[in-house]
Amino acid sequence: MPKTEQHQDFIEMLMQQSHRESFWIGLDDLDEEHVHRWADGTLMDYENNQFNRYPNGRPDKVYFSEDCVEEVKSRAGFYWNDENCAKVNAFVCQLDAQVDDCQAEHSDRAKKVKQKMNRMKKSKKTQQDMPNISLKMG
Repeated sequence: MPKTEQHQDFIEMLMQQSHRESFWIGLDDLDEEHVHRWADGTLMDYENNQFNRYPNGRPDKVYFSEDCVEEVKSRAGFYWNDENCAKVNAFVCQLDAQVDDCQAEHSDRAKKVKQKMNRMKKSKKTQQDMPNISLKMG
């Protein structure tokens, strides 16, 4: 979770060694719209200029379904982007214990995504807001 410049630098170093262009970084607003929380449960506070790498200092939330945050590698540099959680991305985990914890975290996120997609179907959101997807729970 890149909460500091040092963590961000480390993630960028890892990303430079990968052929992939984007990674999930453990930040989402799946529980409450426009309230972003890190995977460890701490709140992302945009109002107090907490560290982030969004191009405009906060998520653009173009579509209602953009609930997860990815780090993107581009020719211009690295930046954060809010994206649909169903997008297939690699992910970066900060481990304090075991790898099993990281896998459990992403399994929990997949469950939340599926629950939100079901809520969206029931609430009759527009097709633009709700892509036709299915998630495999592992």
